[in-house]
Amino acid sequence: MMPAWAVLLTSLGFTVAALAVGLWLGERGRRRMLERWVASGSPTPPPRAVVRDQVEAEDRLLDYEREVSKATVKRMEAAYTAELRARQIPFDPKQLREEIKLMAAGINVDVPG
Repeated sequence: MMPAWAVLLTSLGFTVAALAVGLWLGERGRRRMLERWVASGSPTPPPRAVVRDQVEAEDRLLDYEREVSKATVKRMEAAYTAELRARQIPFDPKQLREEIKLMAAGINVDVPG
């Protein structure tokens, strides 16, 4: 069994060592923060780079969401054509079809009428 003074000395040594490690880590973090601040004007680290594959996947998903079935376009075209003819408003069928495709994709357009 160790004498009391050896236990006290060992625990004091571990305490001082832990304090030294904590001070060293804190100083290292402070120094890195100041270096970032001088280099970029902000103490926070810069954002990570965006991986192009993820952006392309998001673009493909948005394109897929914007695709509209031909049946939906035909139904909308029939409804708008009937409404415009009932109100006797002149229209171009090709332009109406393109505007319906844009509307179904979620793009804002002004339909005559």
